[in-house]
Amino acid sequence: MLANLWLAAEGRKALSYSRHKPFYLRSRYRPADFTYATILRVVAEIVKAGLALENRTAPGHRGRQSTLAATSALYNSGTVRDDLAYEPAGEPIILRSRGEDRALLSYNDTRDTHRMRMEVVAVREMHASTVIGVTGGIMVGNHLLFERLVTDRSGRLKVKRQYVRIVPGNGGRRIFSERWSLHGRFYCWPQNIPSAARASITINCEPTVELDYRAMHPTLLYNQIGVKLDGDAYDIGPGFDRKEAKAGMMIALNAADEITAVKALARAKGISYDRCRKVFDAVRERHRPIEGAFFADKGVELMNIDSKIAMAVTTGLMAEGIPSISVHDSIIGPAQFRGQIRAKMAEVLERFSGKVNHCEIR
Repeated sequence: MLANLWLAAEGRKALSYSRHKPFYLRSRYRPADFTYATILRVVAEIVKAGLALENRTAPGHRGRQSTLAATSALYNSGTVRDDLAYEPAGEPIILRSRGEDRALLSYNDTRDTHRMRMEVVAVREMHASTVIGVTGGIMVGNHLLFERLVTDRSGRLKVKRQYVRIVPGNGGRRIFSERWSLHGRFYCWPQNIPSAARASITINCEPTVELDYRAMHPTLLYNQIGVKLDGDAYDIGPGFDRKEAKAGMMIALNAADEITAVKALARAKGISYDRCRKVFDAVRERHRPIEGAFFADKGVELMNIDSKIAMAVTTGLMAEGIPSISVHDSIIGPAQFRGQIRAKMAEVLERFSGKVNHCEIR
């Protein structure tokens, strides 16, 4: 706990922890002493020693865990004498519940899970032997700091800061939700770099290019039913801009019901509920062939497909000696290999999704 508290403080962050007892149910991934009683006792000892300030979340509050913020006493206590080495490699594939606590689930190992694990291990080894640089950030301890000017709701300019913890050589893992057919995207630290700064990423000291599948999820859905998708999937008619339409469609695919979707779109775009309903009506009208996918929690299934595609592209490029970083449905690789990366992305998409519709790769 002290080590993690120190690492969080290096990035000027608080350390989150749960006071929800079901979060600590035993699993194959969690040590036997990582229990509700132990963690609360350790937290109490740290706070009593003056090494951290605690901010408890009220019981039943959703979306935010309790936190510990390190005090100056932690740095002056002499508890840490050298730079910390933290290597959270852990299990390459993770199965979590879809409940609020996102608890780790145990599973029986199979040929498929072994294959997925070996794929992730291979990608980890590729990243470990690759020098990933970012010139657009400032080093602060073990973190990269990114700053940009944004406008708040009052129209005033303010500096927005984002810290990304660097985990050299490790770390990537695929995370599934409840079943192996849901979610499964690959996560690693470079993905946390803000999109505006990703152009500054270098791989082995070479400039990079990021290639992205355009309208991937709509394309996958149309290919599943064998129907041609004409024009831009996010062109839903006059009076709606593309960003608004794209947000509406992505939320409609990921929401379990329309009421939840309306609230999510209103919050994301700062528009009225009435406007949100008009956006969703236009999305439905534009995409009648796949209307059944809206407000049906379809997103986690589509993420599972795009995760397989991204992993196949990454491992396929590795076989050709080309290092890369996947960011969900986009691939970052050395700019000199732009053509090979584009060709591999097109080949893999066709293999997993068919030839009815092709994604534009930008």
